[in-house]
Amino acid sequence: MVTVQKFMLNIIKKRFQIIDNYLLDIFNTAPKETNFVIFSDHGMIPIHTTLIINNYFEQAGFNDSNQNITAVSSGTAAHIYINKEKIKDH
Repeated sequence: MVTVQKFMLNIIKKRFQIIDNYLLDIFNTAPKETNFVIFSDHGMIPIHTTLIINNYFEQAGFNDSNQNITAVSSGTAAHIYINKEKIKDH
């Protein structure tokens, strides 16, 4: 008899394998010079700091008006688009 814990761990393992396969498809399809940053939007610890990403980029010298970097909020996540041709100096 399989315990509930083992059953749930098996489900989680299968889900991670599905996600791994999706990511592998994306990596293999993207141009070789593509860089990926992957992180979870579900933390395992309490949130203690808020980062206003556009302000951070501006302070780091990335100017949004030059369209070298764009950050778009999507709920608690952000989609960041970088034009590497325009940021070679950084």
